[in-house]
Amino acid sequence: MAVQAARADIAQLVTDNVKLAGKFLRLSFHDCIGGCDGCVDLLNIENRGLLEPIQALRPVVSAHAGAGTFLSRADIWMLSAFTAIDMLQGPQRIDFPLRHIGRVNCEDAQDVCLNEDLAQVPCSDTRGPHRHHPVADITTHDLFEFFNEAFGFTIKQTVAIMGAHTIGELQRENSGVEGPSGWLLNNELFDNEYYAELVGGNSINDPLEVLIDQAPGWTRNIEINTDLPDFPNKRVWTGFPQGTKIIMLNADIALVRELTEDNMTPDGRVSCAFVGAGRCPHAQSSFQFAAEYTFDNMMWLLDFREVMEIMTTKGYETNSTCSDFSVCTLTPVAV
Repeated sequence: MAVQAARADIAQLVTDNVKLAGKFLRLSFHDCIGGCDGCVDLLNIENRGLLEPIQALRPVVSAHAGAGTFLSRADIWMLSAFTAIDMLQGPQRIDFPLRHIGRVNCEDAQDVCLNEDLAQVPCSDTRGPHRHHPVADITTHDLFEFFNEAFGFTIKQTVAIMGAHTIGELQRENSGVEGPSGWLLNNELFDNEYYAELVGGNSINDPLEVLIDQAPGWTRNIEINTDLPDFPNKRVWTGFPQGTKIIMLNADIALVRELTEDNMTPDGRVSCAFVGAGRCPHAQSSFQFAAEYTFDNMMWLLDFREVMEIMTTKGYETNSTCSDFSVCTLTPVAV
């Protein structure tokens, strides 16, 4: 009953402000790096912008988490992501239920919270333990290595979870990149359109050259951040469908183009193009997965639900006998 009541309150938040949907999904990812514990370190620049969803969810946490409800703040944060996905799907949809509860907030765990300098700090929703996040300017190899080490993801699962960028936006003050429409023209619909911006052709059966060379023509660009002391200038890829700016980060491009230390500098300057003359080589280990998702929304939704289950139970053991129709309690993994 508590889960349904909390979900209803979260749904109202998204109804009142649809931009919270992408922020709730981002919050779940950042919280679960290192283990889902309802805490992020807002002093970490990679967590900029997360105060808004944290504050939006505090009344829900106060109303539905705590003794007697079997829900924690961390559970509410995960529920907010699943609820947001449910609400923004199109006509082709599947359910995204919260199947597990029992996550432990960082201040209630036996561990201490350490900052970037390994000094102990008070644990709270905004001062969680410092954790390493992937950077936007990352090679193809390092992208898959990070997600494998952080969540045990395969290459295909990493390609699937990156589709979370189908919703949301970017703000310069939080990321050094200005992208009010985010990665897509319609960033309020949770579907596989993200992959269609990376792969060309009309069918998965098209020749590989067509899938690669007929992709949208992303252009290398730079965001000037001389007025932002915390962010250097940022290298991005831009497109302007129907006159609206959309962006891809190097981490997105790395799914379908083989970005390496030979064609990308540490500050993200890529020496090859996305399509046409001087094109970057395609990412042989992952391109086919992105192509499959481009032409099969249901495949992607099912795979995304699977990786969300893995991600949002990071740091816990799941009950192998748990029914798909039940809400089961997690057991923290002993460290």
